[in-house]
Amino acid sequence: MALKPFARFLYWIDNAARDTAGQMAVDEVLLRSGASDPILRVYRWSEPAVTTGYFEDAAQARIQLDEKSVPLVRRFTGGGTVFHGADLPYTIIIPKVVCDDVFGNDRVASYRAIHQALAKTLQGLGIPDVALATQGDQRVGAPCFVSPVREDLIHTKSEKKIAGAGQRRTREGVIHQGSIDLQGHEIDRELFGQQFAANLASDALKLTDVEFPSDFDDQWQALRAGRYATSAWNRDLSIGDPLRNWSDIG
Repeated sequence: MALKPFARFLYWIDNAARDTAGQMAVDEVLLRSGASDPILRVYRWSEPAVTTGYFEDAAQARIQLDEKSVPLVRRFTGGGTVFHGADLPYTIIIPKVVCDDVFGNDRVASYRAIHQALAKTLQGLGIPDVALATQGDQRVGAPCFVSPVREDLIHTKSEKKIAGAGQRRTREGVIHQGSIDLQGHEIDRELFGQQFAANLASDALKLTDVEFPSDFDDQWQALRAGRYATSAWNRDLSIGDPLRNWSDIG
Protein backbone atom coordinates (compact mmCIF):
# COMPACT_ATOMS: atom_id res chain seq x y z
CA MET A 1 0.00 0.00 0.00
CA ALA A 2 1.41 3.38 -1.02
CA LEU A 3 2.15 5.80 1.81
CA LYS A 4 -0.24 8.30 0.18
CA PRO A 5 -3.17 6.06 -0.71
CA PHE A 6 -5.69 8.87 -1.34
CA ALA A 7 -5.99 11.47 -4.07
CA ARG A 8 -7.44 14.12 -1.75
CA PHE A 9 -7.99 14.61 1.97
CA LEU A 10 -9.83 17.38 3.79
CA TYR A 11 -8.63 18.42 7.23
CA TRP A 12 -10.57 20.36 9.85
CA ILE A 13 -8.92 21.98 12.87
CA ASP A 14 -11.96 21.97 15.14
CA ASN A 15 -11.49 24.47 17.99
CA ALA A 16 -15.06 24.37 19.31
CA ALA A 17 -15.46 23.75 23.03
CA ARG A 18 -17.63 20.65 23.53
CA ASP A 19 -17.90 18.05 26.24
CA THR A 20 -16.89 14.46 25.49
CA ALA A 21 -20.40 13.37 24.57
CA GLY A 22 -20.57 16.24 22.11
CA GLN A 23 -17.26 15.30 20.51
CA MET A 24 -18.43 11.73 19.96
CA ALA A 25 -21.68 13.03 18.46
CA VAL A 26 -19.82 15.28 16.01
CA ASP A 27 -17.85 12.27 14.76
CA GLU A 28 -20.98 10.28 14.07
CA VAL A 29 -22.68 13.18 12.28
CA LEU A 30 -19.60 13.54 10.07
CA LEU A 31 -19.73 9.84 9.28
CA ARG A 32 -23.35 10.12 8.19
CA SER A 33 -22.90 13.41 6.32
CA GLY A 34 -22.47 11.87 2.88
CA ALA A 35 -19.12 13.56 2.26
CA SER A 36 -17.41 12.53 -0.97
CA ASP A 37 -13.85 13.06 0.32
CA PRO A 38 -12.07 11.66 3.40
CA ILE A 39 -12.01 14.06 6.35
CA LEU A 40 -9.49 14.43 9.17
CA ARG A 41 -10.83 16.22 12.24
CA VAL A 42 -8.31 17.44 14.84
CA TYR A 43 -9.93 18.62 18.05
CA ARG A 44 -9.29 19.06 21.77
CA TRP A 45 -10.78 17.92 25.07
CA SER A 46 -12.53 20.58 27.13
CA GLU A 47 -12.09 18.52 30.31
CA PRO A 48 -10.52 15.25 31.50
CA ALA A 49 -12.66 12.32 30.44
CA VAL A 50 -12.76 8.59 29.81
CA THR A 51 -13.93 6.92 26.62
CA THR A 52 -14.52 3.21 26.29
CA GLY A 53 -14.75 1.01 23.22
CA TYR A 54 -18.17 -0.08 22.10
CA PHE A 55 -17.84 -3.54 23.65
CA GLU A 56 -16.03 -2.50 26.83
CA ASP A 57 -17.63 -2.66 30.28
CA ALA A 58 -18.02 0.83 31.71
CA ALA A 59 -17.89 -0.26 35.34
CA GLN A 60 -14.71 -2.25 34.71
CA ALA A 61 -13.22 0.76 32.94
CA ARG A 62 -13.73 2.88 36.06
CA ILE A 63 -12.01 0.27 38.18
CA GLN A 64 -9.08 -0.19 35.80
CA LEU A 65 -8.35 3.53 35.54
CA ASP A 66 -9.36 4.36 39.11
CA GLU A 67 -11.18 7.41 37.77
CA LYS A 68 -14.57 7.75 39.42
CA SER A 69 -15.29 11.45 39.01
CA VAL A 70 -14.61 12.25 35.36
CA PRO A 71 -17.18 11.89 32.56
CA LEU A 72 -17.29 8.51 30.83
CA VAL A 73 -18.61 8.12 27.30
CA ARG A 74 -18.86 4.94 25.26
CA ARG A 75 -17.61 5.25 21.70
CA PHE A 76 -19.25 3.42 18.84
CA THR A 77 -15.85 2.31 17.56
CA GLY A 78 -13.90 -0.61 18.98
CA GLY A 79 -10.71 -0.46 20.99
CA GLY A 80 -10.07 -0.17 24.69
CA THR A 81 -10.54 2.35 27.47
CA VAL A 82 -8.68 5.67 27.28
CA PHE A 83 -8.19 8.40 29.85
CA HIS A 84 -8.18 11.71 27.98
CA GLY A 85 -6.82 15.09 28.93
CA ALA A 86 -3.28 15.69 27.75
CA ASP A 87 -3.56 13.49 24.66
CA LEU A 88 -4.15 14.75 21.14
CA PRO A 89 -7.40 13.35 19.68
CA TYR A 90 -8.31 13.10 16.03
CA THR A 91 -10.91 11.39 13.87
CA ILE A 92 -10.75 10.23 10.28
CA ILE A 93 -13.85 9.62 8.17
CA ILE A 94 -13.44 7.72 4.88
CA PRO A 95 -16.58 7.49 2.70
CA LYS A 96 -17.48 3.95 1.69
CA VAL A 97 -16.89 4.35 -2.03
CA VAL A 98 -13.42 5.78 -1.39
CA CYS A 99 -12.59 3.15 1.21
CA ASP A 100 -13.70 0.33 -1.10
CA ASP A 101 -11.59 1.68 -3.96
CA VAL A 102 -8.45 2.02 -1.81
CA PHE A 103 -8.66 -0.82 0.71
CA GLY A 104 -11.31 -3.21 -0.62
CA ASN A 105 -12.29 -5.62 2.15
CA ASP A 106 -8.94 -5.41 3.96
CA ARG A 107 -9.91 -3.83 7.29
CA VAL A 108 -6.39 -4.03 8.71
CA ALA A 109 -4.95 -2.17 5.72
CA SER A 110 -6.82 1.02 6.58
CA TYR A 111 -5.58 0.91 10.18
CA ARG A 112 -2.00 0.35 9.00
CA ALA A 113 -2.06 3.07 6.34
CA ILE A 114 -3.40 5.69 8.74
CA HIS A 115 -0.78 4.86 11.36
CA GLN A 116 2.03 4.84 8.80
CA ALA A 117 1.07 8.39 7.85
CA LEU A 118 0.72 9.32 11.52
CA ALA A 119 4.21 7.99 12.32
CA LYS A 120 5.70 10.05 9.50
CA THR A 121 3.82 13.12 10.71
CA LEU A 122 5.00 12.81 14.31
CA GLN A 123 8.58 12.22 13.22
CA GLY A 124 8.43 15.33 11.06
CA LEU A 125 7.15 17.35 14.03
CA GLY A 126 10.00 16.35 16.31
CA ILE A 127 8.80 13.17 18.01
CA PRO A 128 11.46 10.61 17.04
CA ASP A 129 11.71 6.83 17.43
CA VAL A 130 8.09 6.15 16.44
CA ALA A 131 7.17 2.93 14.66
CA LEU A 132 4.30 0.52 14.08
CA ALA A 133 3.99 -2.31 16.57
CA THR A 134 4.59 -5.69 14.96
CA GLN A 135 2.74 -7.69 17.58
CA GLY A 136 0.23 -7.36 20.42
CA ASP A 137 -3.37 -8.07 21.21
CA GLN A 138 -5.94 -5.86 22.97
CA ARG A 139 -6.74 -7.32 26.37
CA VAL A 140 -10.40 -6.99 27.29
CA GLY A 141 -10.78 -4.50 30.13
CA ALA A 142 -7.18 -3.28 29.93
CA PRO A 143 -6.56 0.44 29.41
CA CYS A 144 -5.77 1.14 25.78
CA PHE A 145 -2.33 2.66 26.30
CA VAL A 146 -0.99 -0.30 28.28
CA SER A 147 -2.21 -2.84 25.73
CA PRO A 148 -0.79 -2.11 22.25
CA VAL A 149 -2.07 -4.10 19.29
CA ARG A 150 -0.35 -4.77 16.00
CA GLU A 151 -0.15 -1.61 13.84
CA ASP A 152 -0.50 0.72 16.85
CA LEU A 153 2.33 3.24 17.26
CA ILE A 154 5.01 2.60 19.85
CA HIS A 155 8.19 4.34 20.98
CA THR A 156 10.92 2.09 19.64
CA LYS A 157 13.25 2.51 22.62
CA SER A 158 10.77 2.14 25.47
CA GLU A 159 8.26 0.04 23.49
CA LYS A 160 5.57 2.15 25.13
CA LYS A 161 2.39 2.69 23.12
CA ILE A 162 1.97 6.30 22.06
CA ALA A 163 -0.95 6.11 19.61
CA GLY A 164 -3.92 3.84 19.15
CA ALA A 165 -7.41 3.98 17.75
CA GLY A 166 -10.81 2.43 17.53
CA GLN A 167 -12.15 1.82 14.06
CA ARG A 168 -15.44 0.72 12.59
CA ARG A 169 -16.61 0.09 9.05
CA THR A 170 -20.27 0.96 8.41
CA ARG A 171 -22.59 1.32 5.46
CA GLU A 172 -21.45 4.97 5.23
CA GLY A 173 -17.73 4.22 5.36
CA VAL A 174 -14.90 3.92 7.88
CA ILE A 175 -14.55 5.94 11.06
CA HIS A 176 -11.20 5.90 12.84
CA GLN A 177 -11.07 7.60 16.28
CA GLY A 178 -7.49 8.05 17.39
CA SER A 179 -5.59 9.29 20.43
CA ILE A 180 -1.92 10.29 20.67
CA ASP A 181 0.21 10.44 23.81
CA LEU A 182 2.59 13.26 22.90
CA GLN A 183 5.15 12.14 25.49
CA GLY A 184 5.42 15.67 26.85
CA HIS A 185 6.07 17.20 23.41
CA GLU A 186 4.27 20.33 22.30
CA ILE A 187 3.15 20.41 18.67
CA ASP A 188 1.16 22.89 16.62
CA ARG A 189 -2.29 21.39 15.97
CA GLU A 190 -2.73 23.31 12.73
CA LEU A 191 0.59 22.02 11.40
CA PHE A 192 -0.19 18.54 12.64
CA GLY A 193 -3.50 18.44 10.79
CA GLN A 194 -2.04 19.81 7.57
CA GLN A 195 0.93 17.43 7.54
CA PHE A 196 -1.11 14.39 8.59
CA ALA A 197 -3.56 14.98 5.72
CA ALA A 198 -0.67 15.62 3.34
CA ASN A 199 0.93 12.32 4.35
CA LEU A 200 -2.32 10.52 3.55
CA ALA A 201 -3.09 12.11 0.20
CA SER A 202 -1.58 13.85 -2.80
CA ASP A 203 -3.78 16.88 -2.16
CA ALA A 204 -4.62 18.18 1.34
CA LEU A 205 -7.25 20.90 1.64
CA LYS A 206 -8.31 22.76 4.77
CA LEU A 207 -11.98 22.54 5.70
CA THR A 208 -13.68 25.20 7.82
CA ASP A 209 -16.87 24.90 9.84
CA VAL A 210 -18.57 27.53 7.67
CA GLU A 211 -18.61 24.90 4.92
CA PHE A 212 -20.88 22.60 6.94
CA PRO A 213 -24.68 22.50 6.55
CA SER A 214 -26.58 25.13 8.51
CA ASP A 215 -28.15 22.46 10.72
CA PHE A 216 -24.83 20.78 11.59
CA ASP A 217 -24.88 22.04 15.20
CA ASP A 218 -28.50 21.00 15.60
CA GLN A 219 -27.64 17.49 14.38
CA TRP A 220 -24.77 16.79 16.75
CA GLN A 221 -26.50 18.41 19.71
CA ALA A 222 -29.57 16.23 19.17
CA LEU A 223 -27.40 13.11 18.88
CA ARG A 224 -25.46 14.09 21.98
CA ALA A 225 -28.65 14.51 24.02
CA GLY A 226 -30.32 11.40 22.63
CA ARG A 227 -27.39 9.01 22.79
CA TYR A 228 -23.94 9.97 24.02
CA ALA A 229 -25.02 11.88 27.11
CA THR A 230 -27.43 9.17 28.29
CA SER A 231 -26.72 6.67 31.03
CA ALA A 232 -28.42 4.00 28.91
CA TRP A 233 -25.84 4.33 26.13
CA ASN A 234 -22.88 4.62 28.44
CA ARG A 235 -23.75 1.90 30.97
CA ASP A 236 -26.03 -0.70 29.37
CA LEU A 237 -24.42 -2.72 26.59
CA SER A 238 -27.61 -4.74 26.13
CA ILE A 239 -29.39 -1.80 24.51
CA GLY A 240 -30.39 -2.61 20.95
CA ASP A 241 -28.54 -0.60 18.34
CA PRO A 242 -27.89 -1.23 14.64
CA LEU A 243 -24.20 -0.47 15.16
CA ARG A 244 -23.88 -3.73 17.10
CA ASN A 245 -23.95 -5.67 13.83
CA TRP A 246 -21.21 -3.73 12.05
CA SER A 247 -17.60 -4.91 11.98
CA ASP A 248 -15.01 -3.22 14.15
CA ILE A 249 -11.27 -3.19 14.68
CA GLY A 250 -8.97 -1.57 17.21
